[in-house]
Amino acid sequence: MTHDASLTSRLLDHLRFERRDVHRRVLTLADDLTDDQLYSRPGAHAPSIGFHVWHLARWEDYDRTVMDGTPQSWHARDLARAWGFPSGGLGEADTGTEMGDDASGRLVLPGKAALLDYARSAFAATDELLEQLPAESLLQVIALRQHGDDVVSLVFAGMTHDNCHLGMIEAVRGLLGLHGTATR
Repeated sequence: MTHDASLTSRLLDHLRFERRDVHRRVLTLADDLTDDQLYSRPGAHAPSIGFHVWHLARWEDYDRTVMDGTPQSWHARDLARAWGFPSGGLGEADTGTEMGDDASGRLVLPGKAALLDYARSAFAATDELLEQLPAESLLQVIALRQHGDDVVSLVFAGMTHDNCHLGMIEAVRGLLGLHGTATR
């Protein structure tokens, strides 16, 4: 293995770890909540923890499809219909991005068990894809939104996005009088 191949392999191992870790943290922070806590909105411009979890799972599901072409679990399981979500109006790629405060506040998410089942499934599918991804595929060109044009750009953008929402989840937990990962 050349120096560059070794470095690429180490980078991919690190990316795999970081993505799995943020998924674990999000699920851990949501798992001990009641439905009331999960769906409590601390203000008109602050989504609930449940919304953050749903939104993160939707992007994982969508991004995995961009990387490997497999159908999104969201669509395969027809979850929008099963959960009674409105047709259209779920923002960019049906992920909640750009929904707006009022629309996201009106969204009635399912019970905790159903939401976390979807999130676990979406996170696990992305984690499995990254585990099987050969290091040389990191620079594979793919059609992306605004985050670049290769797999590594998508993985880094996802990691940044996930960690931003993890911080928001921790903040909402603090407002609920609970501890987040930084305060244990």
